[in-house]
Amino acid sequence: MSDEILPKEALAYLREKKLKPSFSYRDTWLEEHAYNFTVAKAMQSDLLADLKEAVDTAIEEGQTLGQFRRELGPVLVDYKWWGKQTMTDPKTGKQVKAQLGSARRLEVIYDTNMRQAYNAGRWARGQNSAAHTHILYLVGPSTNHRKQHLEWNGLVLPKDDPFWRSHAPMNGWGCKCYVQFLTRQRVEKLRREGIPDAENIRNGRAVGRVPIKETAPAEKMRSYVNKRTGKTHTVPEGIDPGFEWNPGEARAKALSKALVQRRNRFDLAFPPAPPQGTPVSAAIRSVAKAYAEPVQRAMKAINSVHGTGTLPKIPIRSGNAGDYLGLFAADTRGPVAIRLTGGDHAALTVIHEIGHFLDFAGLPGEGASSRNPKGKLRRVMRAIRKSPEVKEIEKAVGPAHYLMKPPELLARAYTQYIVRKSGDPGLIAELVILKFASTLTVEVNKQWSDENFLPIEIAFERLFKGLKWQKGS
Repeated sequence: MSDEILPKEALAYLREKKLKPSFSYRDTWLEEHAYNFTVAKAMQSDLLADLKEAVDTAIEEGQTLGQFRRELGPVLVDYKWWGKQTMTDPKTGKQVKAQLGSARRLEVIYDTNMRQAYNAGRWARGQNSAAHTHILYLVGPSTNHRKQHLEWNGLVLPKDDPFWRSHAPMNGWGCKCYVQFLTRQRVEKLRREGIPDAENIRNGRAVGRVPIKETAPAEKMRSYVNKRTGKTHTVPEGIDPGFEWNPGEARAKALSKALVQRRNRFDLAFPPAPPQGTPVSAAIRSVAKAYAEPVQRAMKAINSVHGTGTLPKIPIRSGNAGDYLGLFAADTRGPVAIRLTGGDHAALTVIHEIGHFLDFAGLPGEGASSRNPKGKLRRVMRAIRKSPEVKEIEKAVGPAHYLMKPPELLARAYTQYIVRKSGDPGLIAELVILKFASTLTVEVNKQWSDENFLPIEIAFERLFKGLKWQKGS
């Protein structure tokens, strides 16, 4: 897994944060940092917004610390947020001598926000990859390392091990530790070869290798009192108070909360609509006996979501799908057949091929299709192409690859739409597995995250209600 595509996830982590002015870093604690962007003593919302934008730009453009300082420093001087000034602590009402902007503070702002954003992005990619099963803890390029961090260096544990809930970097101010997600093959290689010896550095390079560790260390805890809140926290030794949380997991919780809110707004705007018109299953002329059960499941799901106008008849046959699990075949006279060859998610394959069938024979307009979209179908295709997953696939395989062809994009989106709207738990489980399965040599998700699929789902709702395939139009 390369860091080359991490800025996307790192930017998402930062951009989802809300501004939270605070007087002390202790005012925003633990996982609150996943929801809020805060800089101690930055009490003006416009100042805080400019600080957040500067970090955003640094991530997006790959700025160095020097570039970050040169661009942000004059802005902070204009705000008169520079040097030491007397300020009133809003919590106590006392006057304090506060350090505002300085070269050192800009380094802390840059380093902490950049590293936490990248850590969250790395965590998101690793957790979303079925191929990567373990995590390796590594110390960074610091000259001096904390004793406990050196003890954790070279630790390899399954990615669902509880250790990572509190020990995923950063683990303190200035901590440069990081993790790598590993495949099983990579774990086996590290067992044979070990890792570079971080305690034996000559001329800036590690000399020799040491074995990896595969047992989580016994955790020693200490108590810490947050003087701003008066609350006592239990903190693992080796971790600075306030850093004993996992930015990646916290981001996932934040996304989940935001998605629930968006889903609620969506469901109010688009309440469940009964299907209208002729059931799609009426177009199925015959079904190969070997696929009777998955076809039945697929058609039940589709029929629960929408009906159609008049479709031509089509058989669902066994075999002769080439290298594919399913194939929709047609000629100049119309649809010929849907062919299936099996696989672990045959019902999803049926839905996918029905998506091709509707694209060819059932969508509105003279000659309208995913290749020549019109009206509300154009909005569906636009939403699909604008999605992060499709942009990532195009970057990985190029615009000419079959995954980027309009009929394939529409069929994959249609499958996810039907699964989501039908609520079939078996199909939902199969789709989750399919999201992370790929026959490609590059690591891309061929389906969408729930969050990124929402605009596509809304476009499908409008299309089907406009066609009067669902009630509520």
